[in-house]
Amino acid sequence: MKINHHKSSNQLNFCIITPVKDDIKIFNLIRTFEEMDLGERVEYLIICNGSTNNFITKIEKSVENLKHSRVLVLNRSNIAAATNYGIKRTNSSKIVIVDSDCLISKDYIIPMSKALDNNLAVRGKVIFQGFSSFTRLCALLRGYTYQTESDLFFAPNLAFNKSIFLKVGYFNESLIYSCDSEFGYRANQIGIILTHESKAQVIHVCGNNILNEIKVSFGHGGGRAYCYQKGLLGDKNLGSFIKTMCIPCVFSKKESFIYNLFVVFYVLLWNFGFLKTIVFRK
Repeated sequence: MKINHHKSSNQLNFCIITPVKDDIKIFNLIRTFEEMDLGERVEYLIICNGSTNNFITKIEKSVENLKHSRVLVLNRSNIAAATNYGIKRTNSSKIVIVDSDCLISKDYIIPMSKALDNNLAVRGKVIFQGFSSFTRLCALLRGYTYQTESDLFFAPNLAFNKSIFLKVGYFNESLIYSCDSEFGYRANQIGIILTHESKAQVIHVCGNNILNEIKVSFGHGGGRAYCYQKGLLGDKNLGSFIKTMCIPCVFSKKESFIYNLFVVFYVLLWNFGFLKTIVFRK
C-alpha cells in the first residue's frame, strides 16, 4: 500500500471515498467534485485498487487542482479493501462512499452532513439514468430494485459517522459481492438503523456495454444469494428462496411490454448468478 498523491487534509470533517480500478467514468465524477457547493471543508480520497500505472497517473493529473484530494493505491483489486483503506487513512468524522460511475449533486454536502450529525449510517438517493434504449431499460429496472430494497445498505451513496466502525468493524474483504449489505447486517444486529436523506443525491448513468451489463447482472444475483443466506431478505425458508429468485418487485404493469420482457431476461441472468453462488458459495 502506498500513497501516490497527497494534499493537506488537517481538520477536515467530511470525506468522500471512491474506490476505482479502471472505470473511465470516474473522470466525470471528479468534474462534479469541482462544481460542488462546499458547505464545509471536504476531503476527496480516490482509492485505485488493481489499477495500471498509466490509469493512476491520469487520475493524479485530473485532481491536481482539486483542493484536499488524495489518490491512494492498493496493488490488488478489492472494493472492500480499498474502501477500508480510505476509511482508515482519513481523519474526517463523516464519510461517504460514492461509486466511480456516479455523478454527485452540487448541493450534496450540506444535507448529508446534517443527516450525519444525528445518525451513524445514512443512505442518500440514487437516480438511475440512461441515454439509449438499452440503458433506459437498465435504469428503469435498477430504479425499481433500488426503491423496493430501501432498508439494505447500498454503497453507491452510503454515508457514515466514523464512530460506527468502532462498533461494527470494517467491510468484509473476503466477499466478492454485497460487502455493503453484509456490513449492514452486522450493524442491524447491534441495533443500528439506516436513515435516509433524499436531498443528498447522486446520479448513476447506466453503461451501454451489453457484455458488462451481463456481468453486472450475474454480480447482482450473487449479491442476492449472499443476502438470502444471511437472512437480509427475510427468513431462510422455501418461500423466501422462491421470492428472492422471482424478484416480482421489478415487474410493473405501468411499464411497457418491452420493459417487462427485458426484465424476464435480466431476471434469468440474476438467477444464474444466484444459483451459482448458492451452489458453489462463490
